[in-house]
Amino acid sequence: VGLGQPERGIELLLAGVERDDVDTGALYSHAMRSAELTENDGPKRAWDIARTGLLAGARTPDLMLGFERLALRVADVATTRDVYTKLYDRAMGRHGRRGIRYREARWLERANDPSAAMEAYEAAFSEAPSDGGILSAIDRIARTTGEPDRTRLLDTLPSPR
Repeated sequence: VGLGQPERGIELLLAGVERDDVDTGALYSHAMRSAELTENDGPKRAWDIARTGLLAGARTPDLMLGFERLALRVADVATTRDVYTKLYDRAMGRHGRRGIRYREARWLERANDPSAAMEAYEAAFSEAPSDGGILSAIDRIARTTGEPDRTRLLDTLPSPR
């Protein structure tokens, strides 16, 4: 059905997410990839599908990575940040919350918003203050933006014994 009729294929995939006996993450991922290849508004529609899937609770690496990649193309920072906030609100435990903030920070850095990225890295660090990767990112952004005082989080760490 999708061959030669990509719109119909996408419709069928999205209709399938209403069923209880299917892997909704896989259906959203397939629909996202199919939409991305369509003409005209393909990347925007694919991003909308990925966003809808993530907010509906479908969590697959392919869907999340596709959402982030397409969000860079669509360049709707406000809506993308809203999705991260909603995912953060539903994350399980401090490590889940840290993971969402870290992903948001990395996305913001790629979207060329170092100030917002720094805030998201700081929020990720505050969720679980032990991640060296987050500290490295904070230091990297502080150096590239000329704001070395932003590394103040490093001062809150206990000194090694």
